[in-house]
Amino acid sequence: MMSNVQVYDGVAQECEGAYRMEAKEAFRLRRETFGKPCIHGAVEKEYANGLDTGIWVCPKCGTEFGSRNVWAKILRNQQQEVTL
Repeated sequence: MMSNVQVYDGVAQECEGAYRMEAKEAFRLRRETFGKPCIHGAVEKEYANGLDTGIWVCPKCGTEFGSRNVWAKILRNQQQEVTL
């Protein structure tokens, strides 16, 4: 799956063709994947009935992130842990 956000110099940038996820789908994913590990390698904008909720979610597990930069910081920290 193609990511809609990439990290450059630690700052998340939206790419063209961003994916969108309905809030119901994110909720379903959270319920189905609860307790399972996920690296949150991408995020998608969350929408509810066509309206932007302002939340970004992982398309694999539904974890919510308050912003793209919060996600980028978490991803960056995970990558640094792997390289240590």
